[in-house]
Amino acid sequence: MPRLNRQNTVNRSGEVLIVDDHVDSLHILSCLLTAEGYHVRVAKSGPMALIGAKTFLPDVILLDIRMPKMDGYEICQHLKADARTCNISIIFLSALDEPTDKAKAFDLGGADYITKPFKTDEVLARVKHQVLIQQLKKQMNEQQSNLSRVTSTHQQDGDDAMAVWDEMLTLIAIVLDYCDRYGPESGYGPQRLKALRQVYEKSLDLLQLINNEIAE
Repeated sequence: MPRLNRQNTVNRSGEVLIVDDHVDSLHILSCLLTAEGYHVRVAKSGPMALIGAKTFLPDVILLDIRMPKMDGYEICQHLKADARTCNISIIFLSALDEPTDKAKAFDLGGADYITKPFKTDEVLARVKHQVLIQQLKKQMNEQQSNLSRVTSTHQQDGDDAMAVWDEMLTLIAIVLDYCDRYGPESGYGPQRLKALRQVYEKSLDLLQLINNEIAE
């Protein structure tokens, strides 16, 4: 049976696109993330951002809201309407801190929201979280593709087992997506966030177990 990828941790080198019309912000964020091992690209306008996103397909986009001609909300709408870019995690950056601004960002498909002036620890934590989510999703998609290939070549003796593994992977994807949606921005108290983090970590452990069992 073909061996599947056993990796269950994020690669150090995630792909990040930073979109901001302020050169100082671009420079600070670019230096910060590059120093942490991320592959970073920048864009100073909406059209440049759309071209960059479709060309390089980053894991995460740090997207400023207030920009001339095409603001961050409009850029997000374009990205979410395109099948090539709709699954990229978007973290909004803004000096706007009103609940309505955040609500609009999430309604348009944003994955997270950072208020300016940003704190470096917060930026790194939120980017790391979204890169991890993206790479886990890619890993599970690869696993499901491999499971499909294995099932097609072992129809007589492997259908039931492969169906079980496929169902478990689907459930893990649902759990991870829930943890992603109801993280720090949920307003949950520290105890509930701690429990949510434990569920998230157990899901990763289960993903590794499935990897090991399938690879036997």
